[in-house]
Amino acid sequence: MDGNVPWLCGGDFNLMLMSSEKKGRSNFKIHGAIILRRATGVCDLEDLGYAWHDFTWSNGRGGDKNLQERLDRFLANGAWKGLFSGSFVTHLP
Repeated sequence: MDGNVPWLCGGDFNLMLMSSEKKGRSNFKIHGAIILRRATGVCDLEDLGYAWHDFTWSNGRGGDKNLQERLDRFLANGAWKGLFSGSFVTHLP
């Protein structure tokens, strides 16, 4: 991948990078995190982070059956971040 070409990739990756991106009874699956970590490393992408809500998906159940995860994210390389340094991501309710 040419690091001089600005690149932004965003959407529902259906994978998490860290166990803190999951809330609820179901166990965090490290295998999926390893896949996403390797892909971002090979492509030289960084997570842009976010503001506001920690999670982007919920199973909609209440109480101890509630499961929440951060599945949506935006990743960019250094060239893109240099061009759009004021950019940020907000998780809406």
